[in-house]
Amino acid sequence: MSSRLIKGYFKIVLQLLLLFFTVSVITSCAKKDVTSVKTIFIGSTEIRVELISRSPAREHIFLQLHDNEQTSAITAHRMVQASGGSFLRIENNHLRNITFRLDNALYAFDPNRIFSSPGIKKTLEENGQYDEAVEEEVNRFADSLLSMLRDKVIVALHNNSNGRYSVRKYLDDLKSNAAAVHINEVMDEDDFIYTTSNELFIALRHLNINVVLQDHEQVEDDGSLSVYCGRNQIVYVNVETEHGHEEEQYRLTKVVLNLLSRPLINK
Repeated sequence: MSSRLIKGYFKIVLQLLLLFFTVSVITSCAKKDVTSVKTIFIGSTEIRVELISRSPAREHIFLQLHDNEQTSAITAHRMVQASGGSFLRIENNHLRNITFRLDNALYAFDPNRIFSSPGIKKTLEENGQYDEAVEEEVNRFADSLLSMLRDKVIVALHNNSNGRYSVRKYLDDLKSNAAAVHINEVMDEDDFIYTTSNELFIALRHLNINVVLQDHEQVEDDGSLSVYCGRNQIVYVNVETEHGHEEEQYRLTKVVLNLLSRPLINK
């Protein structure tokens, strides 16, 4: 082989290696998490809302409203790293309720009870005191959250304590909130899916997964995001599991995402 051919061969090999390295770097960069933080003031209190994104973009968004539910945070991070998409979470020092100061007075609310006027009033009263000016502040915070969820299928992640909140509640105390309920007797009753989508409910029932379909007409307006979504034709899914049931929440969330990829469900 002549020296000219050898040089040409090595030149081609070097170019291919350079191309491979460039593509690898671009791919690696594209797969990194991108984190942005929005600061929202409620009264004089600063609340940080974190958005973690990774390519490819998805039609759904993961949501964690309660910062004390760390199993949900772990699950959402794992899902974004595995399949891309976005994860929106409220930073609240690992606490469920948000406490804020307005005009030298302290107020508190559950961030999943602020998506209607009756809900805001009730959660403020239950956690201390109510005032119309305070309701306006909380409502602005709710509107800010909703603006970050716009045009997305919402996949909320929540955790509960053993026996305190389960799929069976919707056959008893919460019966009026449910249009339909399916229970798999083998599953832990604290691990279930709650949705506003009839199509998703049917698909999950077919897979024999604990699932509740919200009754948009009869459900109590407690200010929860599911009620807001049901009344505004937004597909909402809550993957609810007991604290510490990380693998089950991850499994159920993967099932939900697979079903949401079907056009008739996520539209």
